[in-house]
Amino acid sequence: MNYTFDNVRVVMVNTTEPGNIGAAARAMKNMNLSTLYLVNPKTHPSAVATARASGADDILTNAVVCETLEEALQGVHLVIGASARQRNVKWRQMDVVGACAEIQKASAVESQEVAVVFGTENSGLSNEELDLCQILMTIPGNPNYFSLNVASAIQVFAYQNYISNTTTQFEKSTNELASYDELEGFYAHLAQMLEHIDYFEEKRPKELLMRRLRRFFGRAEPEKEEIAIFRGILRNIKPFKKQLASFTIVQGTFDRSSNFIIDDDYNILCNVAPKIEKGIDGNAFRLGTGTDAILLEAVPNFEWTDPFSATVWINTEKR
Repeated sequence: MNYTFDNVRVVMVNTTEPGNIGAAARAMKNMNLSTLYLVNPKTHPSAVATARASGADDILTNAVVCETLEEALQGVHLVIGASARQRNVKWRQMDVVGACAEIQKASAVESQEVAVVFGTENSGLSNEELDLCQILMTIPGNPNYFSLNVASAIQVFAYQNYISNTTTQFEKSTNELASYDELEGFYAHLAQMLEHIDYFEEKRPKELLMRRLRRFFGRAEPEKEEIAIFRGILRNIKPFKKQLASFTIVQGTFDRSSNFIIDDDYNILCNVAPKIEKGIDGNAFRLGTGTDAILLEAVPNFEWTDPFSATVWINTEKR
């Protein structure tokens, strides 16, 4: 959407450097301010101002040149004077954010105009000039060094006025966030991998470390594809490589009575029924409390069937 603020005029008083006028015009056009009044400028028009305007020539061309501030304020309903310092006389004072909120309220009424007045480079606005203003606007800054160029001050005001009166729409991501189940599977996978590389220790207890890791990933709000990448990394670490050196993979069938049948000559009798756990690749099974067969192939979303086929790592040393 193209926002314009034709009811807001920027007034520059007794500007001595034409480059500041050009820079102010550039700042205004960037933030859709188009009405510039110049009170008794030292030099206007100027090639220097045109060069500094960098394409905002139309604002310079249409600038209204006045002899007095009173002339520049004719027809406005709210006058805001910019000042870098507090004054002894207590005008109504507010920072640039509050001043722009007042502009928004005044502009809500049709045909009401607002003037924001900026003084000369060396001394700003005089008390007599501030007497013509209803609000004194300040731009907060370093209290130990505050020397804001007049064009820079206009840029700060123009930006704040823009964001105070507009709504910026950013393109929303269409990527799907990781679900609760996917995150829990990832955390279990991560914890299992850390256990098998002996990362947990007394100074790094599992419960505390995993809580911190959950907080870390929770702040990141990972997407579905990102969690899949992490799972792939964890799988390639191969933490079971050493543990499985004496194991071989065999095919067989689980029956309902907890026997794992490999062939007619060799069966494994489980102490208890198979237990579903979160394994290295998702849902996995441990065969009771025995160690003859330690881990079945990962089967996501497992539901018991009788019988069902599976892949098991068998301890060949015990066989």
